[in-house]
Amino acid sequence: MNPGPGTARIAPSWRSWDGAQGGYVAALALGAMREDLVRRAGEAAPVRTLGAHFLAPVDERPLRFTARTLREGRRTSMCTLTARQGGAPVPAGSAVFEWGGAGPALADPPAPPAPAPEACPPLTVPCDLAAFAAHLEIRPASGARPLGGGPLAELLAWLRFTDRRPLDAGTLVVLADALPPGLFAVWTVPRPVPTRN
Repeated sequence: MNPGPGTARIAPSWRSWDGAQGGYVAALALGAMREDLVRRAGEAAPVRTLGAHFLAPVDERPLRFTARTLREGRRTSMCTLTARQGGAPVPAGSAVFEWGGAGPALADPPAPPAPAPEACPPLTVPCDLAAFAAHLEIRPASGARPLGGGPLAELLAWLRFTDRRPLDAGTLVVLADALPPGLFAVWTVPRPVPTRN
């Protein structure tokens, strides 16, 4: 829901622990930075990096975004964002956008071997633990499960939105923060712990 320009209200269905799911909030922040860039430069550019820091949990009150483009160059623009609830900053972040080019060539490690998504049964996440998971289809691709008490702090899964929306920068940000930290594979009791994706 959007009550006005530069403002959002996050639905309870995006709740995780004591606040909104961080990936969803970061995706909204990315959108606000992109809107500011388009307003200043007249066009959008692909995002190359995004960083978000959560200073407090985000709740259902209006979330007011303030985005600034710090530098506009021929190929890159650097933007920052602070979002406030009740006058206090909650998330803050930054992004780099780049026009043209294919981006840096990275030698990422290959993806781990995994069965096809259709061969992996879906995982149902309890709503009281992570309501946002109802928006996602999560198919674990190994024997490890959150809170399964396994031997390795590692979770491997196929993820997509239940409405099958196409992938874009915002949906990828949400998906990157959707699985709990690997420690949940060895724990049997849930505990709040920050993610780092």
